Amino acid sequence: MKSELQLADIARMAAADDNVAVAIHTIEAGARILSGNGEWDIPYTILEGHRFAIQQIAAGDALLSWGLPFAVATRQIVPGEYVCNNRMLQALALMDVESGLPEQANFTDAQTDFELDEGSFTPGRQVEPCENPATFNGFRRPGTRGAGTRNYILVLGVSSRVAAFARVIAERFRDVQSDFPHIDGVVPVTHTEGGMEEAPNNLDRL
Repeated sequence: MKSELQLADIARMAAADDNVAVAIHTIEAGARILSGNGEWDIPYTILEGHRFAIQQIAAGDALLSWGLPFAVATRQIVPGEYVCNNRMLQALALMDVESGLPEQANFTDAQTDFELDEGSFTPGRQVEPCENPATFNGFRRPGTRGAGTRNYILVLGVSSRVAAFARVIAERFRDVQSDFPHIDGVVPVTHTEGGMEEAPNNLDRL
C-alpha cells in the first residue's frame, strides 16, 4: 500500500502561484501526495530542499518559485515529478539515490538580461535625516580623535623584567570602578622583549 502524504506536511510553496514546491524532508519514491488540487504519485525519491512539480507544466513554460521564473521546461512536466536539469542529475548520480534517477532533465536555467529604460526610470526619494539622532554613552577624545566608548588605563611594561610588576599594579586596581566609575578598568600590557644587554628582538615594534 502506498503511503499517502498531505502536501502541506511535506513541502512548502514560496508563493501562492508557484507551480513547484520545495520538499521540507526527503519524500520516498512511490508516495502518494494529496492536495486541494488533486493527488499524484512521486516516481523518484525527492531529497530535502529539492523541488517537484505541483501543477502540469507544458514544454516552454516557466517554472515559478517565489512567484518568479527560474527555469524553462524542456518537455511536459506532470505533478509529482522531480524537476531537475543536467547539472542536478550529475550531482544526484554521485549521491547514489536508491530509487534511481529521472532518465533526462526536464528544465533549463532561465536567465533574462536586464535592460534599464532610462526614459521611464524614476529615482527614489532620499530618506530624510532623523530629527532626533540617537546618542551613545561615550566620551570626547582630545583634538580630532573623535569619540571613545571605553576608558581603560594601561600599565605598560617597557621591558620583560617588569612584566610581573605591571600585572601586580593592575591587580591592585581590580575594583577601580567603585571609586572612579568613569574608568572601565586597568589592564596590564606585558611582553617578553628587552631587559638584557643586547638589543631586544622586534625592537622596532617594542
